[in-house]
Amino acid sequence: LTSAPHRADRGEAPSHMGNSLGGRRLSSADGGRYRGVKRAFRRGLSKYRERRPLAISPRTMAPAALLICSIDVEEDNWLPQRSACTAENVRRLPTLVPLLKDLGVRPTFFVSHAAARHPGAAAFIERAIEETGGELAAHLHPWNTPPSPERATPSTTMMCNLPPELQRAKLASLLDAHESAFGRRPTTFRAGRLGGGPRVVPQLVDAGFTVDSSVAPLTDLSAEAGPSFMDSLVQAHMLAAEPTAGDVGD
Repeated sequence: LTSAPHRADRGEAPSHMGNSLGGRRLSSADGGRYRGVKRAFRRGLSKYRERRPLAISPRTMAPAALLICSIDVEEDNWLPQRSACTAENVRRLPTLVPLLKDLGVRPTFFVSHAAARHPGAAAFIERAIEETGGELAAHLHPWNTPPSPERATPSTTMMCNLPPELQRAKLASLLDAHESAFGRRPTTFRAGRLGGGPRVVPQLVDAGFTVDSSVAPLTDLSAEAGPSFMDSLVQAHMLAAEPTAGDVGD
């Protein structure tokens, strides 16, 4: 079980559409582009069951489940925007700590560039990590992680659609923000809106990442100009610069 991603990351939009993308006010049509992940997952799960029927029964299930908790620590802005981003919500992060400690949960905190750079936010994040024994990880929102020479469109919110050299530049900027805020560079990564895939992996490996949490098995985001994870392994597998059998396909 994983914590639910940010609504913008999983392709959903809030009821209000007051934010902007590239200086243009978002319309209801734009909002529809951010509501596709749940539908894509349901379609993918149906196809997966047709192709590979699940053979799980109470007798074959493991006696204990592994709980994985991840928390996206990011800006307050629900929809992708480049300017006027704040991360005041991070100040409330320590209020979650007692619950996590009571449950014995050690989360992975995926911190975006905006959150890492927000004044005073690092202290709250470090406190939550220290008190829970959690992990610091990197979370890349392409739309507001500099540099941003690309045209602001729904397609460019998916990291996989950016040129490799721009991916590298944004990763370097994100890691620099982490090092400045926390004094260290994380080795675990998650792409905003789950827009990773094989076109991103070589840049992750070059940047020193050893874990990619952008993979969403049984989910096809191609309708959102994103990657398809239909052929990705459900089990954990190695992060490799060159795709191998069972890895995500383009």
